[in-house]
Formats: sequence, structure tokens, C-alpha cells
Amino acid sequence: MSLLDHLSAKLNALAAQSLTRSLRRADNGTAPRQTINGRPLLMFCSNDYLGLAAEPAIAAAIAEGARMWGGGSGASPLVSGHSAAHQAVTDTLARWYAPHIPQARALGFCTGYMANLAVVTALGDEHTEIFSEQLNHASLIDAARLAKATVTRYGHADVTGLRALLAASTAKVKLIVTDAVFSMDGVRHDELDLRRAGREQRA
Repeated sequence: MSLLDHLSAKLNALAAQSLTRSLRRADNGTAPRQTINGRPLLMFCSNDYLGLAAEPAIAAAIAEGARMWGGGSGASPLVSGHSAAHQAVTDTLARWYAPHIPQARALGFCTGYMANLAVVTALGDEHTEIFSEQLNHASLIDAARLAKATVTRYGHADVTGLRALLAASTAKVKLIVTDAVFSMDGVRHDELDLRRAGREQRA
């Protein structure tokens, strides 16, 4: 069987299970009201939660930034892509946290996905057991796998179950990884209880 025939068979199998996806063209991806495929809709699926993408002052600042700095950084930050503008942003973010974390420093990432991959793989290694919430975002799941750590999943918002798993662990380093707000259903962990569970078991 040729590669093309193999891929066609896989695609047909996915289609038979209604697992294929297709793009829907939106007139304006940031507007709260959209017309998609001729139907007027009120959008609840955007991640532009505060409507900032359509804020005129922000659009003007982006245009001015592109005029001053161009349309891209030109390289990765460690090569030559860390500009004075990047430094100004990260310095400002670090100052915001300085009252709580005196040695605070900041790094910028182009997406939340990349930020999650960077943080979890930096903190975890083969000596780490990562306790991953059952409904974590895909970026956190991928990051835990890439960290080369042992991964243990705990039930959705189940801090009691997490405590038991932490207590049973013999890992040198225990790392709890969870979304703060689960965007599909709006559930939030009891953050204080989660912190207590971590401190009790040195996680």
C-alpha cells in the first residue's frame, strides 16, 4: 500500500467515526457577534475573554509597535531576538511581582502553550513525580510527558484524592500541575486547599 493510500484509508476511518474537523470562516474572529456559514451567532468560544483584541487603544499600540520595531523579532531571544521592547515588558512584569517575590524575573512567550511547556519541563525531570489534574489543558499534559517525569493523574478538582497520592509517593521531587480555571466548564480549584496539600507533602 502506498503512503497516499494509507493516509486516505486513515482519513476515511476518521470520517466514518465523525472525527474529522473542518474550518468555519468567521467574518471577524474577535467580535462578540459573528455570522458563520450565514448564521448570526453570539460567540462564547473565543479566548478573547475581556474583548481586548478589538480595543482601539490596543490596536493603535500594536500598529505603532510594528512601525517602530517591525513585524517580528527576527530571531529567537537567545540569539538576537530580545529587543529593548521585550526587556521593557519583562522588567515591568518582574516589578509587579517584586513585592511578593523579591528575586522575581520574567520571560515572555508567544503562546500559553509554549509557556506551559517551558515551565513544566524546566521544573520536572526523571527524579520528579508530576501530579497532573485529570482535565488539564493539552499543553500541560504534553509538558508532563516531555519532562521525562513519572506522571500520576488525580481526579478533577479532587484535592482529597491528590493528598492520598502525594502521601503514597516516594519521589524525590513532587510537582502538582493544574489549570487555575478549567475553561471548558469554569471549574476552579480551591487554591488554598491545593497549596496546603502541597506543603503537607513537600510538593
